[in-house]
Amino acid sequence: MKRFCLLNVFLSMLITSVAYGQPAKSEPSVQGQIEHSVFYEVLAQGPQRFIAGLEVVGAFEGKKFIGFRIVQILPESPLYQNRFIKAGDVILKINGQSVERPDQFMKIWEKLQKTNEIEVLWKRGEERMRGIWRIL
Repeated sequence: MKRFCLLNVFLSMLITSVAYGQPAKSEPSVQGQIEHSVFYEVLAQGPQRFIAGLEVVGAFEGKKFIGFRIVQILPESPLYQNRFIKAGDVILKINGQSVERPDQFMKIWEKLQKTNEIEVLWKRGEERMRGIWRIL
């Protein structure tokens, strides 16, 4: 099992979420907010800091890669106490973009410097979940 953590920086920001419900087609299943200072502190630390915090493996439907399945959230991860993303979930997209290769991740990472919200699409079992976190 490989240990990846490219997604952890995004997922760790979900800790301050404030609402959870059943997903609807037009409404996110999770909405919340992230304090500006917390968000930029995470970005400033860089993605390497999180490598030891989250174990993920590639998730496939047949032979098609669909995202990263969270195997374990380790205690040293800021995501460890979050209430929404859980072991077993498959991260499909962040801000509308797939994260299949390191170059895709870096493009998303760079764009986060100028964003005012993060949208994460994930799959739990057969259910697709969508979360939006505004940076305040």
